[in-house]
Amino acid sequence: MSAVSVSTTKLQADITAALAAAIAAGLGVGQTWQNMIASRALNTIYTNTSSKPIFIAITFSSGPFDSAIIVSGVAIMHQSTTTTDSRQSSFVVPSGSSYSISTLGTTLYKWAELR
Repeated sequence: MSAVSVSTTKLQADITAALAAAIAAGLGVGQTWQNMIASRALNTIYTNTSSKPIFIAITFSSGPFDSAIIVSGVAIMHQSTTTTDSRQSSFVVPSGSSYSISTLGTTLYKWAELR
């Protein structure tokens, strides 16, 4: 086998291994939806201690209310309403990042996490 052939074979194996690792670390791979409503509270900081990003879906009960979703100290989303409609939000939290939902004037109806 020539040096070029061996080098190409090793490169292909390295790429295949890197792709497999990236896929395994991806959002949703090996994760399931968890109902977190009983263990989560508004205005509380949590940390994603898993090795993967998590996806969070929440539903606020009726308004009026004002809320912000904060990930790693950055307000990534803001909602405000003067109506009595419920509102939904979803967001991704990277591994090791903190997250919270800061709000006035509402309660949670649902909080689910893909983890």
